[in-house]
Order: sequence, then C-alpha cells, then structure tokens
Amino acid sequence: MDDLHKLLDEFDTYSLKLFDLTYIRQPQAYSELKDRCNRIWHFINSIHGYLFDYRIILMNSILSDIFDRSVPPRKPRDPKIKTLKEVAFKEEIENELERRFIAETK
Repeated sequence: MDDLHKLLDEFDTYSLKLFDLTYIRQPQAYSELKDRCNRIWHFINSIHGYLFDYRIILMNSILSDIFDRSVPPRKPRDPKIKTLKEVAFKEEIENELERRFIAETK
C-alpha cells in the first residue's frame, strides 16, 4: 500500500505537467502517461488479488472445520501472477511486483 501511495503521489505531481500544452504535444508524453497508468493498475490489480486470496485463507481457517469443506485457492490464468501464499514474505512481494512491472513494460 505504501508503494501504491507513493505512485499516486508521483502521478499527482506528473499530472500537473499535463496541463502544459507544450509538454502534452511532445511524442513521449502519451507513452509516459500510459506507462504510469499501467504501473498504478498493476499495483491495484495485485492488491485486489491478494485481498481475494486473504479472504479465502480466512474462510478456510475459520469455517473449514465446521463444514468439513474448504474453498480452493485462486488459480490465476497467467502463470506469472502469484497468489498470496506464493509470495507471503514482504521481500518476495516487492521483488515479484518489480519483476512483473518490468516484464509488462517490455
């Protein structure tokens, strides 16, 4: 969440440049805007997936003994996307996000 907050602050500062008509007419302006939006989307999408995983983990830990059933973990279609259990440590999460962002921008 701290990284997302930082990205949004940077985007806020960047968006002020977009009001400068000489900047917005430059060829790299759209590319830079697209890259920044993709990075923000990536972080939000990852957080959404991890929250979904956490909900499943909580439901299973609380209710699986009561109902003798558990909800299967999320299985992303894209093998590059990891679930919360696969990236349970903070360092691994940070490295995974950076690797995925670099891979997506290539």
